[in-house]
Amino acid sequence: MARWLRVTLVLAVLGSASVSPLFHLQQVAGAQSCRVVEEVLPDPVCTPGVIDERVTQDNIGATICVSGYSRSVRPSSSYTSRLKVQQIAEYGYSDTDPRHYEEDHLISLELGGHPTDPRNLWPEPGASPNPKDRIENALHRAICAGRVTLAAAQDVIARDWRQADSLLQGAPAADGDEPDATPPDDETSPESPPASQPPPADNQPTDPPPADAPPPPASAPPPAPPAPPTTQACPVATPISNPWCINPTQGSLITTPPAEFCGYFPCIANFGNGRGYVMECRDGLFGKSGGISGSCSGHGGNRRPWYRP
Repeated sequence: MARWLRVTLVLAVLGSASVSPLFHLQQVAGAQSCRVVEEVLPDPVCTPGVIDERVTQDNIGATICVSGYSRSVRPSSSYTSRLKVQQIAEYGYSDTDPRHYEEDHLISLELGGHPTDPRNLWPEPGASPNPKDRIENALHRAICAGRVTLAAAQDVIARDWRQADSLLQGAPAADGDEPDATPPDDETSPESPPASQPPPADNQPTDPPPADAPPPPASAPPPAPPAPPTTQACPVATPISNPWCINPTQGSLITTPPAEFCGYFPCIANFGNGRGYVMECRDGLFGKSGGISGSCSGHGGNRRPWYRP
């Protein structure tokens, strides 16, 4: 009887011990089940993007288009910091330093994304701001100007934010949606004289010039403003819309970028000091030290060069 009890006890212990390692292996496998797509997009299964159902097309004027809305719904840093560590493991990153990632809302808060749902958050490699932030801001302006619907913006940002330029370019211009039509309130229009110096009336008398006075010198015509770059049909698609068809796939390396380059691309602070070719860094910023030792140092290293057809 005692021998039977000992055998039963051993079998029970072995049976219970065999469950825990199996459960642990399943947890580890699940923890590394996500993957980054094309170096910039989250896993569409792990991070499909989730909208905040409280934000609708009918109430954008009282929600996302109100200044300070994103701050009012942003989750606490303690929540996102814990989630970032968990998701770094789920994405199987070899670099597990949380400082090297931004816990990004795939559908951003300013576009009506869900603030806390883990399916709308992921550890995006690199620093912020990055090119996706520029797209999110442009979509937000377009929604609030009535040029793009909330649903269309949420759809493109969840699928592939790099495709948003085509949505923005195809959106109709709204009445008065011309940012350069009037100067800001704190600036004076070049056509209007300052308020402290009103123009002279047409009938105001003026003293005639002395008879021996030399004729006034002819005033030189003002220099013509530089012609803006012309937009052309690009032979290759580019993730960042620009007038020169600069792209990351084909063409010639760019050692002398256009003067307006940093108006279209996010550049590092010392971009103009670079002596190489245009290089995109891993944090999404652009430098001009490609081919030189130390290129993109401090920005996660080199990601890829860009070309001009």
